[in-house]
Amino acid sequence: MITLKINVAMNGFKAGSTITLAADLDGNILDDFWSRRLKDAERDNCVEIFQQPKPIKGSKNADFTA
Repeated sequence: MITLKINVAMNGFKAGSTITLAADLDGNILDDFWSRRLKDAERDNCVEIFQQPKPIKGSKNADFTA
């Protein structure tokens, strides 16, 4: 599965929304439409692969230093 962030409004999606799509083991999106949008994004930045930040181990304030 791959999550794409939509950077411009298109096809009923608002800018800033995310969608999760099926992908093969190599990370290639199986849906032709979104695969082409990702290729287009090299020029116009219409979508991007969304990476969720990894949680920090430990407490919520693990990066806080006193």
